[in-house]
Amino acid sequence: MKKTVTLGMILLVSSLMMSGCGAQVPTPSTIENEGVKTTLNKELGQKKIHKIITEVVQAEGWQVTEFKKNEVLAEKTKNEDSIAVSIRFDNSSFEITPQNSELNDVIFEALSK
Repeated sequence: MKKTVTLGMILLVSSLMMSGCGAQVPTPSTIENEGVKTTLNKELGQKKIHKIITEVVQAEGWQVTEFKKNEVLAEKTKNEDSIAVSIRFDNSSFEITPQNSELNDVIFEALSK
């Protein structure tokens, strides 16, 4: 009986250890789809940041869809290509997923004024 329990424990521990070895290593395509959090030097408040982000993104020709209290979805069609991003924000930072450096710069500039 003791041998069966010991053997069962050994199998359980080794299977748990082996499942940890199968973790996925980030590839350029998965890194590219992650956002980068941009932190501001001041706290503006979530409502003010929401308003500024919405206005700036729309001024750049993007369609904005309210998604959550702290997140909007933005979509733009360029030629035949469609680009969609999620913009998540809080009192003093925002994150665009997937990364869009052009939009990031425009939003950062507007929020830094």
